[in-house]
Amino acid sequence: MMEHRPLISRFKHFALSTSIFVSLVGAPAHAEEGTPPSAEETSEAHAIEPKPEYHFCHPVDVDGVPIDRDPSEACPEASAPRADLPPVVEEPTSELTYLSYTVMRLNPLGLQTQFDLDWKVRLYDPGESLIKSNNFFSIGVSPIISPALARLGVSAKFQPLAILKLEARWDYLSYFGNIDILQSFQDPGVDYSDTVLARRGDEGLNYGTDGWSLTLDGEARAKVGPVIVRNRFRAIYIDVDLQNDDRVLYDQYFDLLLPRQGWFFTNDADLLFQVTPKLIVGVRWAFMGVNYTADSFATSPQAPVAAESNHRTMIQAAASTSRPSSRSSTGTSNTHPGRGRTCRRPSLTSCSGSRLAVASYLK
Repeated sequence: MMEHRPLISRFKHFALSTSIFVSLVGAPAHAEEGTPPSAEETSEAHAIEPKPEYHFCHPVDVDGVPIDRDPSEACPEASAPRADLPPVVEEPTSELTYLSYTVMRLNPLGLQTQFDLDWKVRLYDPGESLIKSNNFFSIGVSPIISPALARLGVSAKFQPLAILKLEARWDYLSYFGNIDILQSFQDPGVDYSDTVLARRGDEGLNYGTDGWSLTLDGEARAKVGPVIVRNRFRAIYIDVDLQNDDRVLYDQYFDLLLPRQGWFFTNDADLLFQVTPKLIVGVRWAFMGVNYTADSFATSPQAPVAAESNHRTMIQAAASTSRPSSRSSTGTSNTHPGRGRTCRRPSLTSCSGSRLAVASYLK
C-alpha cells in the first residue's frame, strides 16, 4: 500500500490545480481574488450575442428604380400597405353591365341609338390564360330607337373563350310610318331607289306597322401582334304585318328588300391594324343576302326562287379616347338594281354604286 500513495497524491494535486485554473479564467477581470462572481456577472459572462437578421428583398420606387437599403432593415413589403397603390380587387363572378352608343349613316340616311343592359355570370376561372379570359353567359335587354323605328330586344349571350361569342336575340319591331318608312311592294324586282321612295312617301304610301325578328349571331375574333381579324355572321328571321297583301318590304337598316316572312343573312369580315393603343385602321368586306321563295311574288306566284345579295368593301378607322370615340368608313358597294346609283335594270342582277358611312359610338 505504501508504494501507491505518491500516485494518488499526484492525482489529487492535478485535480485541485485544474479547478483553480478554471475558476480564475471564468471569473470577471475586476473580481477580487477569493470573491465568487455574482449571478448578474455570471449571466453577462455567458450571454450569447444575437446574430443580425437579414431581409433579402429588392424594393423599387414608383418609377421602378431600385431603392438602396440596409439589408438588416425590414423589407418595405412587410410594412403597412402603401397608400398610393390601389387595392387589389378580385374579378367578380357576376356583374351588371351596360353599353350605349349612337350610330349615324349617310346613303341611305340613318340614325339610331342603342342601349344594352346585361347580367353577366362568369363561367369559370380563366387563371393566367388570355384565350380563356372574359368568359361569360349573360341575359339582357336591348332597346333601339330611331326616328322611324323602335326595337325592344331580349338576348342571351354565350362566350366560352375570348375569341368566340354566340348570341340569340328576339326583337319586337314597331314602325312609326314617317319619313318615307315603312314601304312595301308586291314583288322583289321593283325599283326602290331613294327617288322612288321619296315619291311614294309624298303619295302617302308609307305606313306604320309592327312585327318581330329572331337573330342568331356568331362572332370569331383574334389578335396576333398589331393585326386583328374578326368575322361576324348573322342569320335573321323576320315576320312583319304588311298591308294590301304586299310580299316584300324595304328595310333601311340592311338596305335590302326583305320578305314579309323569311330568312336573310349578313356577314362582316374585318382585317384591322392597331397603329397605336388608341388608333385602329383596316378594311371590311360586308355581305348581305336574302332568298325569296314563291310566296314573295304576288303577281307571279309560280316564279322560281330568286335571291338578292349586296357586297360592300369599306375602309375603316376607329379612335379610342377617354371621351366618346368615333369611327368612319367609306368604300364601294355592289347593290340590287333598285338601289344602284349608276344603273337601273328590271332584273335581280347587280350594279355598282357608292356608299359613305360615318358612325359615332358612345361607351
